[in-house]
Amino acid sequence: MIGFSGALVPGPLFAVTVSESMRLRRNVGFHIVLGHIAAEVILVTVIVLGLSYLFNKAEVKIVLGIIGGGFLLFTAYGLLVYPIKHMNQQVQIDPKQNSRNLPTLGFLTSFSNPYFTIWWASVGSLLVTESLTIAGYIGLAIFLISHWCSDLSWYILVSFLSCKSSLRFGSKPVKIAMYICGVLVASLAVYYVIDAILTLTQILA
Repeated sequence: MIGFSGALVPGPLFAVTVSESMRLRRNVGFHIVLGHIAAEVILVTVIVLGLSYLFNKAEVKIVLGIIGGGFLLFTAYGLLVYPIKHMNQQVQIDPKQNSRNLPTLGFLTSFSNPYFTIWWASVGSLLVTESLTIAGYIGLAIFLISHWCSDLSWYILVSFLSCKSSLRFGSKPVKIAMYICGVLVASLAVYYVIDAILTLTQILA
């Protein structure tokens, strides 16, 4: 249930999954979540090593906010510019387009969201600790597998529905969806950067 509560919250990964599914007109949820899982493996390793406190440091939050916000602004730019460049064209699918870059996109999008690391440093850290206390590494493995199954099932469903919508209704919904996702990602990016700047000013004050 906790795994689904995290997965169901709309964020950068959700927006990227929808936009890429509609643009490529195929189910990309699995490939994007692979990158997301890789990012979580790194954070879980950090937690197990007892270094999760680093993510609670104001300096780390500022760096994550600025760098992550910058990457999300770059992503939003691509989402907003693509429909403009193809304003009077049908969305063309490159047959050479493959899934090699999608896990990387999922990985970078996950880490560009500061609240992703904050969640793992707080709620995630508690769940990892409890899993280890109750059943050791077996308990941790059960927790992670169930959590990742939640992510996979949700994003594969989101990607499937987005892809089917694109195939059924054509290019116009693709462009509209990319605009909406672009605005969402840009809004989150601006929020993260402003939050990081405010935190910095508090430290300097």
